This record gives sequence, C-alpha cells and structure tokens, in this order.
Amino acid sequence: MAVDTVLASSFDMRNYLVDQFNLVLRRPGMYGDVELAAWMAIDHLLFLEQQSRMG
Repeated sequence: MAVDTVLASSFDMRNYLVDQFNLVLRRPGMYGDVELAAWMAIDHLLFLEQQSRMG
C-alpha cells in the first residue's frame, strides 16, 4: 500500500521558520536556551534561502 506524501511549499516552510523565530524572540521562556533556538531558526532560514551559513 503506497502512501502519498505531499511536502510543504518553500513559501510555507519559510513562513513557518519566520514564525518560529518570531516566537523565540517574543516568548523566550518557552525555549530554554534562547540563543541556541534563535541561531537554529536563522540557520534553517539561511539554508532554505540558499545563503551562506553562519559559523
């Protein structure tokens, strides 16, 4: 039995990551290590947008 998987569009992925980064900045208590959470969201956005990565 085959399962059809539909991936999110790049537009949807970018919006999701921007929203996650916004949440990290607005609600830092939810993320423990805010610096790490912010870095990961930015790193993923840079990868998605094919920019040079940080670090």
